[in-house]
Amino acid sequence: MHRSSLVMRSLCLTGLMGLAFVVGCTRSQGSSVTQAAGESAKADPMAKASSSASASPKPLPTLDRVDFGAPGSFSTVVLDPTPPPGGSMMDHAAAVGWSADSKAFGYCQESGGLGGEHCKFGHLDGSPADTFDDEDLKTSETDPKKHAALEARLKAMGISQPKRDWAFARDLSIEWDDSAPETLRIGAKVKGEPAPSYSIVLRDPTPAAKDGSIHLELLALSPDGKTVGAIAHSFYGEYSDTFFTATLPTVRFAAMAYNDAGFAHHKKKDWAGAADLFAKATAADPSFALPAYNLACAYARLGDPKSRPALTIALARAGADPSIATHAKTDEDLASLRGESWFTALVP
Repeated sequence: MHRSSLVMRSLCLTGLMGLAFVVGCTRSQGSSVTQAAGESAKADPMAKASSSASASPKPLPTLDRVDFGAPGSFSTVVLDPTPPPGGSMMDHAAAVGWSADSKAFGYCQESGGLGGEHCKFGHLDGSPADTFDDEDLKTSETDPKKHAALEARLKAMGISQPKRDWAFARDLSIEWDDSAPETLRIGAKVKGEPAPSYSIVLRDPTPAAKDGSIHLELLALSPDGKTVGAIAHSFYGEYSDTFFTATLPTVRFAAMAYNDAGFAHHKKKDWAGAADLFAKATAADPSFALPAYNLACAYARLGDPKSRPALTIALARAGADPSIATHAKTDEDLASLRGESWFTALVP
């Protein structure tokens, strides 16, 4: 099995209201995608499976078709404000959601120790966030003209919390955990499996946050259904009123749930159960190398010749990243394959 190091791309990490984006993150069992304000951006080699490919790459082998069932509702979560808004610095987001074109995601914050309403919407393409407000800088109160402009801008952006179907509703349930006062974990669980996979972790790094609380303000798919967006609200008295925002491609959000459930079966030597789940993870996200590699491991343990196409796909998806090929050379799960000429050709 392969335990990849955490690789993360993060956008719009600093600013007045702590907006943070997480896009295209890789994860294996035992690691997590953690985001807090101030972290630096890193590229994701797993998301660039074809970056080192030739102009005319050989067609990849195919695996068995995976049935995800009929699409069903992605449970859009917009929580009632807790505690109730009261015109204090602990007021909740005044507006949250996606732009109509699925390119921007964020919120507007009332109060928070500031005058008026302040908005920040990050862009998936990494361009500078849109920030605007209706504060009268002289009085720190709401400027009626600026407020009208703010409302018009939100309307033009089409900010909403779309209720959409997704392809994985039969198998996956949405889960989150806010038991730690400074950390919100969000992910999905394969129905019938004991534990969820938390693919998004939003953390307030402020030392005093451990004495406060954090909750989920919004979890929603983008209008085009391609991206999961989450907004967390952390508050603790007069010390802070902070929002943290993250996005993750929908297919990666689902694939990580299948992959982590498969890893749990693999650790119990339930190779067949692991293979079924790794196959779903591999099919769910065509750019994700890790589950394809894990699928090859499970097939190798089963003596299934499909280990060859699975490993071929994993290496193609990894592209320029050498970690999978390096790990394959010594992985005990693949020991039965090392005498095969095709394995030596794939992993010289």
